[in-house]
Amino acid sequence: MWDRPALVTTALDSLDVGGSLTVVAEHHPRTLAASLDRIRPRQALWRYRHVGSGEWLGEMTRVDGDSAEPSALERLRRIRPFAHVDRAVLQHIIDAMAEHEERKGHVVVRENELLSGVGVVWSGSLARSCSGINRDRLLYEYLPFEMFGIVEFFDRGRTMGRIAVISKTARYALIPSGVLRSVSQRNHTLLAALGEVCAQRARLLTDALNAQVSLPIIARVANALLPYAASERGLHAVLTPLPSMTQSQIAAAAGTVKEVAARAIADLEGREALKRERGRIRYLDREKLVEVLNPS
Repeated sequence: MWDRPALVTTALDSLDVGGSLTVVAEHHPRTLAASLDRIRPRQALWRYRHVGSGEWLGEMTRVDGDSAEPSALERLRRIRPFAHVDRAVLQHIIDAMAEHEERKGHVVVRENELLSGVGVVWSGSLARSCSGINRDRLLYEYLPFEMFGIVEFFDRGRTMGRIAVISKTARYALIPSGVLRSVSQRNHTLLAALGEVCAQRARLLTDALNAQVSLPIIARVANALLPYAASERGLHAVLTPLPSMTQSQIAAAAGTVKEVAARAIADLEGREALKRERGRIRYLDREKLVEVLNPS
């Protein structure tokens, strides 16, 4: 796997603008995408699908990285359900949606409230979490060009947990549910694609539950950190937003409390799976994290 960034870079260079290929990975391909972006900035658009235990598909499409800031219509087309929607319909959605830019900690959606719209993330990261008696549980992140609020859109129920900004800043937009419902009822392809997004969230929730009941604490913390580890060998700088995440947030991602997560982080540092600076995790070793997750 360690030569994968070079192989994917070569494959990207062979594509024409608009051309695509699919990468199969054992974990979320976001680290591979980050490695590629360092080598070929703004040259690739990624869409991810979790298809089974230890199997992810990353669809990489070459884009014109030298072009100006993409228009709202071009950005909306980068989101899988809207990729092939008629231009006039997309413009109708754009005219109705409200754009936002918020800082870390801002609560976009509160727990157990009626959600008036479906969100799309333009930059930064949001996360959905739920509150327990003594702890929070971070369920999953929303990355750029991903959607949130789809479950509530389909069942019209109250929000499951809260959604908040976890990166330094985040840009997102909210599409009124009534507008999206009206459009999707006339476009079955769009409706099916929204259903696929909902199904992907169910898979991620199942993964979170499985990790909670089957992995020891140190493995759960390693599993929570793995998405931020670079694809290269050895200790490498972590991906955002981990440098700005607190131990409480890491604990919430691992399904434990801060004190227990702190001990696991210290243990991982002793194994040279991570390195901290000023109390924050700055470097991760992907290979050693995987060894903790899959001991021989």
